[in-house]
Amino acid sequence: DEKALGPEHPSVANTLMNLGEVARRQGKYDEAKKLYLRSLAIEEKALGPEHPSVATTLNNLGIVAKKQGKYDEAKKLYLRSLAIKEKTLGPRHPRVALSLFNVGDMLAGQRKYKDAYPSLKRAITIWEKKLRPTHPYLTKHGIPLFIKVATRLGKKSEAKKYKDQRKAIKKTAGKKAKK
Repeated sequence: DEKALGPEHPSVANTLMNLGEVARRQGKYDEAKKLYLRSLAIEEKALGPEHPSVATTLNNLGIVAKKQGKYDEAKKLYLRSLAIKEKTLGPRHPRVALSLFNVGDMLAGQRKYKDAYPSLKRAITIWEKKLRPTHPYLTKHGIPLFIKVATRLGKKSEAKKYKDQRKAIKKTAGKKAKK
């Protein structure tokens, strides 16, 4: 891509982003960060600092920072990503919910449950309205973490509501699989 299109073409940024994903999934966080930062520089220059692609790259940099235990850095990256997504995609977009979830997940991982709760609650509310009930963002990530946070905060009725919802989803999914 780089030779054919030039070093500052958005397709080069996309390729760097994909390489960063591979490195991140392999646990090579320093390498992933370098690739993401190169991608970010190209995206900001070619697409503008408030483009949804910039938000995605910032989110990925936030994931890397979180994995490295750099929570303050991760939070700043997640919040910048969230602001761009809210502005460009609207406050109720599933990608906005993903950023909210990442903030809540990071805070819950630090046992800051009271701080995590609003982000997680908003993420789940968006996903419930925008995604199918069996979507993995809800069933594997959002609802289980929300149940944990709500339980830790003593919000037992809310935790029970989502536990019951999760059971019903699993039961329905099991019946469909048997057909």
